[in-house]
Amino acid sequence: MNRSHPSTRPILRVPVLVFAPLALALLACCPSVEPLQGLLSGQEEATETAPAPGCTVPDLIAMDAEAAQRKLSDLGLTPLVTEQHHDLIPAGVVISSSPLPGTSLDPCQGQVTLRVSIGPAAPAPEPTATTAPSGISEEMPPESDYPLFFTTAFEETFETGFAGFRPEWGVDTDPAYAYTNEYGQLVTEGYVAAFVGDSSWFNYRITFGGADYSRVDQFFVLARTQDNENFVGMDCFPSEGWLACEGRKVIDGQAGPVTGFQMTTRMCTLDQIQCDIAFEARGNEYSVFVNGEQKAGFTDDTFTQGGVGFVVDGEWVLDYFEALDPGGPASYPFTLFRDDFDLNAWSTGDTEDEYAVGSQSIVDGKYRWEVEALQGVAFQEIHEVSMPFDLETYPHHFSLSARAEVVSGPADAAYGLLFRAVDYDNLYYFRVTNDGEAGLYAAEEGEWVELIAPTVTPLLQPGQENLLRVVAEGSRFSLWINGDYLFQINDSLHKTGDIGLAVELMDAGDQAVIDFDDVQIGIP
Repeated sequence: MNRSHPSTRPILRVPVLVFAPLALALLACCPSVEPLQGLLSGQEEATETAPAPGCTVPDLIAMDAEAAQRKLSDLGLTPLVTEQHHDLIPAGVVISSSPLPGTSLDPCQGQVTLRVSIGPAAPAPEPTATTAPSGISEEMPPESDYPLFFTTAFEETFETGFAGFRPEWGVDTDPAYAYTNEYGQLVTEGYVAAFVGDSSWFNYRITFGGADYSRVDQFFVLARTQDNENFVGMDCFPSEGWLACEGRKVIDGQAGPVTGFQMTTRMCTLDQIQCDIAFEARGNEYSVFVNGEQKAGFTDDTFTQGGVGFVVDGEWVLDYFEALDPGGPASYPFTLFRDDFDLNAWSTGDTEDEYAVGSQSIVDGKYRWEVEALQGVAFQEIHEVSMPFDLETYPHHFSLSARAEVVSGPADAAYGLLFRAVDYDNLYYFRVTNDGEAGLYAAEEGEWVELIAPTVTPLLQPGQENLLRVVAEGSRFSLWINGDYLFQINDSLHKTGDIGLAVELMDAGDQAVIDFDDVQIGIP
């Protein structure tokens, strides 16, 4: 959808695109994948691995902390306790351990760090009342009113990574064997191994969406990955016109079957139009689904946490990969990581209409907007963020930030952040200009309301990169520039919606080049 409007306070002209977040994952492990190549070439399987000398770190997760410390001491290990708040796990209960459960120690000595819950954090005090008649406060809110440190739930750095993968992946392949096609799909033409996630990943469902297995020689799914020689997963291969799979676990580089999924199970026909395979790990229970229907399941206690990945050999097409925390009775599902392999997840290309000529592109890891106004115009883009609806977090309580720089343009060239964007006619717009003004606007059914009039602020650095930030706590917003507090205001016009970016030029003939970078959503 393309729309253009004159610039009597910005309206928009860039298509709505769906963006799936990420709640941000760190690169797993696995700098080398040679043992995995052995898996795909018929490495001899070992039904059982002989126990290593010394001892094995026990599974202490969800155990009473004192009992866990005694268990470690009885083994000759030294427990080291660190504490942290947790909304779901009761105080005094172990959240995780390092080294991970199942780690072999030889000799059996040294420290094992236990992360122990101290229960939920104390609720923030009620916000102080705003005294200004207009609802705007220039006084710095109490630190407890606006927590400045959020968990990053989504980040876009506008970097493409290696062979079509986002930078969070660890990838082993020849660059000629993996790339993205014009439809934003990952294509492989040989051996490719890829990993993402870390030891903070416990329960999840990983989905391979829109994949074509018709020319795949072998496909291996990895879960609970400790390193490149220790993980649980399944091995898939073509068999009599079907993609067939068997459960596998690899311990110290030796592959063996898993109880309950030893038999070859047909997943989908090789020419099946839709074959979305999902592999779920929840506690010690594992399940395999195809298009939502469960095909296999097994129980295994070997590993309790770790990243995910896949190894494929042959010609394969994948539309998207997603890792979703399935949640539980007391929690919402949450997207841990998603990659749709579309290098143009944000709009790129050229546009022209009666209002402006524009171009958007990824340049040196930044999102560049080049705009020439044919009359006063606003150039805006909204992104749908696929995060679970949660009254305690996004889109009610969150932080949105981005870096922006006017590379070239007139003094009154404007840019900013869109938030709580229901659509292009209903949203909030935190707007700043190249000559140092800042303000806040709301659009309701296409009509603009000036919530905070343009105000000159020394916090802006004209001609340099500026970090813009909005913190939303229900109907209360605070605006920040380069880490410093600017304004606070209460407004309840829009209670939900998506995020976006904007550029605005005032007069016909104006030209500007503006770079955006590091778009982040944080949740408390």
